[in-house]
Amino acid sequence: MKDILKSEFYQIRKDKKNLFILIVSLIISSVLLLDRDIKDGAEALYQTLYNTSLVFIVVNVFISLYIGDNFSERQINRYIASGHKRKDVVFAQSVVSILFSNLILILQPLIVTIIYTSIKGWGQMYSLSQGITIILMSILLNSASISVIMFLAILLKKPGTILVASTALYFLTIFLLNSQKALSFAHILPLGQARLLIENTTGNIEALLVAISYLLIFNILTERYFEECEIGG
Repeated sequence: MKDILKSEFYQIRKDKKNLFILIVSLIISSVLLLDRDIKDGAEALYQTLYNTSLVFIVVNVFISLYIGDNFSERQINRYIASGHKRKDVVFAQSVVSILFSNLILILQPLIVTIIYTSIKGWGQMYSLSQGITIILMSILLNSASISVIMFLAILLKKPGTILVASTALYFLTIFLLNSQKALSFAHILPLGQARLLIENTTGNIEALLVAISYLLIFNILTERYFEECEIGG
């Protein structure tokens, strides 16, 4: 397990397209703030996290390329052929995907919030402890959404197919969260819970239960499927 993680983190650092993806996410997040009149750090946190759902499309691209390339370039085959357990291989892929995806989603909100707090103060929208809780819960809810994309990636294997399926799921989720029953869907979808969280219209316990449920269900499904599936060539 340790060797797989070291190898995967090295590959993430080495592959320049991951840096490009991170830069693109920062640019998109910043462009979305151009028409906002942000008064303080707390409002900066609200505005940047509110835009996180729109940046999720970049996460779809990252996971599609990362997992898809690991299959197509037979990196996963080599891990298994060298004696690593399948559950360790898929767990390592999930850990790397969740960590880097959260970096894509959270880096810009953290930078912008710190800048505005240092210049204009924290403000009154949230208490400081609320702000920290919201950041931590957002990371957990992001991870829950990422676990769904990971299941699709392991299921479909090919970069293009993963991207099409995960993007279709993304737009379906956005559609549901803007439909007439948006509030009902928001309570059962991680992206919806993340939006309710920053608007103070959901409790931490409810958000925590949704996040843990998705993480458990989809990580178990991913591991079970990967244990039995054909890896290919």
